[in-house]
Amino acid sequence: MLAGENHNLALDENGNVWAWGENSNFQLGNTNTKDVPSPIKIDGLSNIRKIACGSNTSFAIGALGEVYSFGLNSNGEGGIRKLYKQYINK
Repeated sequence: MLAGENHNLALDENGNVWAWGENSNFQLGNTNTKDVPSPIKIDGLSNIRKIACGSNTSFAIGALGEVYSFGLNSNGEGGIRKLYKQYINK
């Protein structure tokens, strides 16, 4: 489990990502800004190998090296206020 400023992420053994807490900047990986008091599975993420949290931004890296970011992007943190997938060179 990892903690951001006011949100949390957890990665289960099947590569699913779970999120909960404050969601004012879409940092929980869904399409609304409702806070979530208990863990919910993030739709659209599977085969995830690593996760990370910033203050109001979240990140995941998939099995093929793809990078996902979601949350606040006012300072270029990497999110675009929805689930975003970008492949990187390995």
